[in-house]
Amino acid sequence: MSVSQGVVNKGLSAIAWGSVGTFVRILMQLGSQIILARMLGPDLFGLFATALIALTLVNFLADFGIAYSLIQKASVSHEDIRFVATWQFILGGLACMGLLLSATFFANFFQNESLTPVIQCLAVVCLINALSAVSSNLLKRDIDFKRIQLASTLSYAIGYLVIGILLASHEAGIWALIAAFTSTALINLALLYGATRHPIRPLLWTTDAAKMLEYGTTVLLTNITNWFVSSIDRVIIGRFFPTASVGYYTTAFNFVYNPCTTLIGVLQPALFSTGARIQGQRKELRIALVGAWAATGLFIAPIFIGIAVVSPTLVNALYGPAWDSLAPLMRPLALAMPLVVLIGMSTPMLWIGGKIRHEFILQIPVAILVALGCLWASNFSTLHVAWTVFVIFLIRALTIMGFAARSLGLGMSDLTGSLAGGGVVCMGAALSLFIFDAICRQFALAAPLSLMVDILGTAFSLYLLILMLPRLIHKSLGPLLSRLLPRAGLPGRILARRMLETEGRP
Repeated sequence: MSVSQGVVNKGLSAIAWGSVGTFVRILMQLGSQIILARMLGPDLFGLFATALIALTLVNFLADFGIAYSLIQKASVSHEDIRFVATWQFILGGLACMGLLLSATFFANFFQNESLTPVIQCLAVVCLINALSAVSSNLLKRDIDFKRIQLASTLSYAIGYLVIGILLASHEAGIWALIAAFTSTALINLALLYGATRHPIRPLLWTTDAAKMLEYGTTVLLTNITNWFVSSIDRVIIGRFFPTASVGYYTTAFNFVYNPCTTLIGVLQPALFSTGARIQGQRKELRIALVGAWAATGLFIAPIFIGIAVVSPTLVNALYGPAWDSLAPLMRPLALAMPLVVLIGMSTPMLWIGGKIRHEFILQIPVAILVALGCLWASNFSTLHVAWTVFVIFLIRALTIMGFAARSLGLGMSDLTGSLAGGGVVCMGAALSLFIFDAICRQFALAAPLSLMVDILGTAFSLYLLILMLPRLIHKSLGPLLSRLLPRAGLPGRILARRMLETEGRP
């Protein structure tokens, strides 16, 4: 086995392990958010979500992007780490102070005085996240996603499932969300630093400082543009709609978007770290990108297609009748999420190829389009905004994927071929869910039972579909699935055997 192939396999293993941890964390996120939503209601969720808009923007300034250079560099010295850690502390402190001082400005902008103390309490997270970036990126450099996932999962469990729900049950209101969010970030910092114990002695300059700062500046500009594209809808809704409407929209958005960002947080760095080790080896990079696209279409897209099809049943079962206004909003937002993942899988290839500035340039017209589209849609309703977001994410995905494909010498047939199997599975999922949900309505089953029937029935249907048509699984995923499927018990071993039989045919 070649060294590059070994790196690819290590990266695929990191993706697989990280995906398991991500699945656990997604379940915890959804569970805690649903419980807290039922306990606190849309008004408080809208208030907290609006505060997070301000925090996320300023948090990019705290992170700056310089820590990403620890992944990109061919070799990293103690001086490099000390330099990054020093500036992460300085920038994180400045961002924290800036958010404290600008809390009133954000409250006035969103026309809600209650935001001021919420934003001020969340400001410390800017510093915490800035400090966490050093340890996190060192672990990503080593493709050690096991420790990252353990830290993320444990900190979230303590922060939300213990502290957040406990405080909410004692009628702490918005402070339950603040305490959960802040404690999660702090515990994550402690666990990540404990895993790396990197040097922290201050160092303001080093030999490669200029290159690292230049790389970090480009990442910062790109991240801010990405924030604008992905958040301007909530900024506009927060500005022009009542707090309850913000709560409904952001709860629907977070239900589908948070699992995506959690998943991208594992898959994107794994692709970036793996690709950084095999720079210049275009064949292996093409395999990694096509495999990421195929996995998204086959395993991720059907989930969100399903959410869109049965959104009324899902909302009624999980949130209760009081949250019925979520269902129409969840449909277009769920359909947009596979596009978000495809974008996230494509951008690392631009970074590796030194085309991170190209991504930034590509995002500028998209950002303008998002702003104009959402402003127009806000004249009608939040549902119009949601469908506008879907259309813009579609345009953005096609643009980024096309550019990434061209940068590696991939053609349109490679792109469509990687997504063909997933497209068939998505259609099968939509049809199966529609039939099962209609049957459940016909028998007037309770929403939780209907949702369970929908999920189990569709999962079995899709398993049979792939078992009958194993060629739906793209060849780039073969090596990974051949190792993972046997660990999934008898159904996995049967599917793995069918894949091998199909590959053996002429």
